Amino acid sequence: MSGARKLVISYVGKCGASRRSDFDDIRQEKLILDEILARDRKTPAKIVAEFDRLNDFRVETVTAVSLSPEDIERLVCMHSETFSTFPYDFSKKLGIMLRNPGTYLMAIVRSLLNKQIYAFSNLEFNTLKLDDGTRLCLAEYDNTMRVTSCPDHRAVSGLGGILRLQLARLAVRNEADLCHSESRAGVAAINGNSYQIGMHFGGALEKHLLISGQSDIEYKAPTRFETMNVWYLNREDLMAFEAELSAGMKKTNPG
Repeated sequence: MSGARKLVISYVGKCGASRRSDFDDIRQEKLILDEILARDRKTPAKIVAEFDRLNDFRVETVTAVSLSPEDIERLVCMHSETFSTFPYDFSKKLGIMLRNPGTYLMAIVRSLLNKQIYAFSNLEFNTLKLDDGTRLCLAEYDNTMRVTSCPDHRAVSGLGGILRLQLARLAVRNEADLCHSESRAGVAAINGNSYQIGMHFGGALEKHLLISGQSDIEYKAPTRFETMNVWYLNREDLMAFEAELSAGMKKTNPG
């Protein structure tokens, strides 16, 4: 935030007995997190440079006129392949996002070879007004996904990070004070994306969300709810690499 004050946002909750995690499940989730936090972290410039060397993809900012009916169908199919269970109907939410560009920012990775979409992510903006009149702009990452298989293309890994960087760049332009993400604790890839772009780990929300999909853990006590790891970038983080991203992201259409 601007000004001298530092604000801390805390989320406090407690699960009932039917939604508590098995101890071994917690241990496995922690092993995934510890391994990620021990990795060497890339700079934003290095992530961009690695993406540029692929030569096969372009990052695009989505608008209502930039998606064809075939693009929309592909995104809906991609989402259903990524998530077996999700809190809302993505096809309906995508329409809402396209009609409300002031609240939602979306980015895709499109192939330069066949013009198809291979990855997607979005930010949802919300503004909190504090008692003293201060306004706090929060931007939440959501629906980060990529195609799970693609025999028609040689490279699809590592696309989530470049999308999150592009959206962080756009969040700065929209004066966001905080970007945050809730990532499934049992999936290494999405947590790794958050870590690699410089996000800080902010704790875990136990059995927080009605969501499921492919996981790196075989849960001993599976439930309809999954634990979500919280990651965030504050305003200082966003401003620190905004100039670097603006200078380095060549194959983008920032809108």
